[in-house]
Amino acid sequence: MNQLSAVGALMPAFKSNTSKQRALPTHAKHGQCRVFLILTVWVIGSLLITMQRINPPVIMDAVDDALLVKLSDAFLEKNENNNGGFFNIPAPDLDARPEDKEFAEKLESDDDKLDRVSDHQFRATGFKYCAHLNSAIFNLNVPIFNWPGGATAAAKTIDEVNPTNREFVEFLDKKGEHINHVLQGIFPNVFIEEQTKRFSCYAAADGANANANLSDFRLLDSVDRFSYFESILPSIRPAAPPQDTSSTSKYRKGPEFRHLRKNGTKRRYKIAYLLMVHGSVEQLSGIVKLIEELDDGSAVILVHGDTKEQSSELRDGIQDFIATREAELMDHDRKRNFRNLGIEQDSFNPDSVSGNVFLSKQSYEVTWGHGSIVWAQMNGFFELLDLAEWDDVINMSASDWPMRKSREISRVLKQPEYLGKSLIQYWPDDFSFSRRLLPHLHIRHPKFHDITVWHMNQIGIMVPPFPRWRVVKHHQWMILARDFVEHLRSSDQVALALAYWEHMLIPDESFFGTVFVNTPQFSHRILNTNKRFLKFAKQPASHPEAITTKHFKDIGKQMRGEDPKYLFMRKVNHTLNTTDALLEWVSKYHIRRHLGDDRSYGMLDGLQYIPGNDSMRRIRKIMKLDL
Repeated sequence: MNQLSAVGALMPAFKSNTSKQRALPTHAKHGQCRVFLILTVWVIGSLLITMQRINPPVIMDAVDDALLVKLSDAFLEKNENNNGGFFNIPAPDLDARPEDKEFAEKLESDDDKLDRVSDHQFRATGFKYCAHLNSAIFNLNVPIFNWPGGATAAAKTIDEVNPTNREFVEFLDKKGEHINHVLQGIFPNVFIEEQTKRFSCYAAADGANANANLSDFRLLDSVDRFSYFESILPSIRPAAPPQDTSSTSKYRKGPEFRHLRKNGTKRRYKIAYLLMVHGSVEQLSGIVKLIEELDDGSAVILVHGDTKEQSSELRDGIQDFIATREAELMDHDRKRNFRNLGIEQDSFNPDSVSGNVFLSKQSYEVTWGHGSIVWAQMNGFFELLDLAEWDDVINMSASDWPMRKSREISRVLKQPEYLGKSLIQYWPDDFSFSRRLLPHLHIRHPKFHDITVWHMNQIGIMVPPFPRWRVVKHHQWMILARDFVEHLRSSDQVALALAYWEHMLIPDESFFGTVFVNTPQFSHRILNTNKRFLKFAKQPASHPEAITTKHFKDIGKQMRGEDPKYLFMRKVNHTLNTTDALLEWVSKYHIRRHLGDDRSYGMLDGLQYIPGNDSMRRIRKIMKLDL
């Protein structure tokens, strides 16, 4: 208390000037306020103008608003997770501002509207259970009877219901899953799950069938061929060329482009062969003979080996055979001797010489009567498109045998009668064939060891997606022009047809011919023949006989220079004792009578070196070089 008193004693006495303040005129006070207000407004305005020049305003659109909402949601979520620690502010209560929540929901709804590609169609994406339906096109004006919540109301079109994309996709996903569950429940553990699922999703998307029971009209308009088939047909998407073809390119050392020329372009052949083989390793010697007979330097050969366990040794044997061929091509003496002939090995990979025989990248467990045969053929054709340039492709089995050399076959196909045409032996369907058009499910069960596909009555009646099409039956073995194979790869209409045909019985004997005769740009370019000699037993017979020496008279001999009646024959069984005599007879009276200029063997247009066992033998014989 004494200290405070002392401090107070030292401080000067406070003198009030209240009397002077009261003496200030009132108008002076008002003037000071005006000046202060004007200065304040001037300073604030200057700051705003400066800030606008540095950071001009951004006009926000709906996308920016949507992004802002998403960022706000992320901010709020982080703030909640940090218990309000982020910037130390509490999360606002959106429920307290319903207009904000409605705005965000409206933006989300706008983003999920049907993707209308025309006044009558829309594209759907986001399928999960039926993922292969992504990017499929559907019809807007198809009335739906069983849309959720409308069971008692009259059928409404998709356009009238106007669902969001998410609602439509979830509806079909559930419908496909339900169909699959019902079918699998009829005979548990009998049907192949993945195949039944594909059919169930197709049935749901189609809509106009007893399984889906959605409409009297087709809902599905088209499928996206990549989404629907790329998992099954990887080569439906064309292979990309190397990005860098320089001499130092990193791609030159890899195996992916070893089939290309030095400049990165594809080699040019006259003929392409797709050889489909299966069975035990005992067939290997016959397959090697067939490849060597086909290989005269003018053909590229792709071999598909079945993935069944009993075919594993055969596949390995074919792989070893191809590797041995290519190792021989790397022999320096052989390369030097070919160089002396003016033939250079033109390979993209300098450390490897790629031959003209390849094992397919994609292999299938092929089942008789099932769509897997069509898959193997289609993907093999597409792989050949990526491997090389060629004019015609011929599919064969190990039971086929050529009756001409490949370059002679190409010469025949270049004649006006055949040029640019495809050769498929076909005939109209009949009543017995019509049952094949019904969907069949793939079976794998010991109880059904003799049956691979089966049409249950519970599936009901379904028809292909193009009712106007004329369906034909044909032999599996064909000669196809390159542009038709390119059409098979690029057409969404073909993809939609295959989406149904893959579930038919024996689709490989109707799909290609039916597409051909119903496609306007190709229907006039099909010849009703396959140029193959086949001998069927007394009718009815579903398979041709094995060809032996007793068929010499039926095959007949051909005079030198005569156009061939047959280019191939089947079936040839290499395990029979009479087969060697048969092949020698064919060589004498058919093949060797039409060799032409042997000097063309092993090269194409006099420039490109195309290696092959047969071409090497003939060049050695002609030039008398020790290769």
